Amino acid sequence: MEKVSIIIPVYNSANYLDECIKSVLNQTYDNYEVIIVDDGSKDNSSQIYKEYAKKNKNIRLFYQENSGVSVARNKGLEIANGKYIMFLDADDWIEKDYINKMVNIIEKENADLVQCNFYYAREEKLEKRKHIIPKYDIRDNMEELQLDILYKEYDEKINNKSAGAIRAVWGKLFKSSILENVRFNEKIDIFEDGIFILNVLQNVNKAVLIDEYLYYYRITNDSSNIKYKSDFNKKVLIIFEAINEFIIKYKKDKRFERYLQIVVFEMISSTIEKNLFNIYNKSKKKEKIAKLEQFLKNDYCQKAIDSVVYDDLNQNQKLLYRLLRKKAYSIAYYLYNLKQKINIRKIIR
Repeated sequence: MEKVSIIIPVYNSANYLDECIKSVLNQTYDNYEVIIVDDGSKDNSSQIYKEYAKKNKNIRLFYQENSGVSVARNKGLEIANGKYIMFLDADDWIEKDYINKMVNIIEKENADLVQCNFYYAREEKLEKRKHIIPKYDIRDNMEELQLDILYKEYDEKINNKSAGAIRAVWGKLFKSSILENVRFNEKIDIFEDGIFILNVLQNVNKAVLIDEYLYYYRITNDSSNIKYKSDFNKKVLIIFEAINEFIIKYKKDKRFERYLQIVVFEMISSTIEKNLFNIYNKSKKKEKIAKLEQFLKNDYCQKAIDSVVYDDLNQNQKLLYRLLRKKAYSIAYYLYNLKQKINIRKIIR
């Protein structure tokens, strides 16, 4: 029975950490280590995991000043010594046979990576993510999975398949050998999973995707999705550059350049909502629109607006595309403010 290293970054997770750790300790698989990296929590998270560590010698604890989830995960990778590695977010949890099933499959198929399906957990309600198609899918073409990271509809439209949450690092089991030369980009805490998996897949010969719901991904009722993040647009530019560097380094074909434009549109929308037109940003409307115009002058944004394939865009992105092409920034301002107000009403209801 090979050792599995479970990396859990923790930041102010006291409300959910108990359920997360219990789900690991209740596993039917015995040979594992739990690596908890506290990213400078200010709540009583430390009291919870320290109590568990006293009673369980396979729990290893590490503390760092608040530096972000990417730094915490990299710390976990540095000290992990299992043949297999998995990531678990501190507010999520797993089925009791998660590790056993994933290890059995990775060894049976001699694969480098296994991914399961998951539930969305909203308060007390569980919702299944759409099915992975086919239900037991062995992949040896990693470029198609990489393209699905950039363009979330690629697998469905081109292959008539569904790769599931391929962007996420959780819900997977990795051979540690494929992670030796890959680390998270510590300058970002958005799309960091996607950039990481893009690079990991360069080391993968075989991946197995299974339509078993073994992971619970918690969605909390807070306003984090619309909180003002003044440095959001800077991080977005780092994402564009990281993907472009990946394409150049591995000499990827024009499909990757094409679908990079989809990521750009996805991130333009997020930048507008979480920074430029955020309702918690106290700047005046004219100042916000001026900053949007400045942001869109970036080469990546300009190229996307000029050359994106319109039919590749989803309905929301098509609307954004038309507004940006016509420079109808005031209409965009109104629509994004309305969307955020609706989201807030849902949260406080």
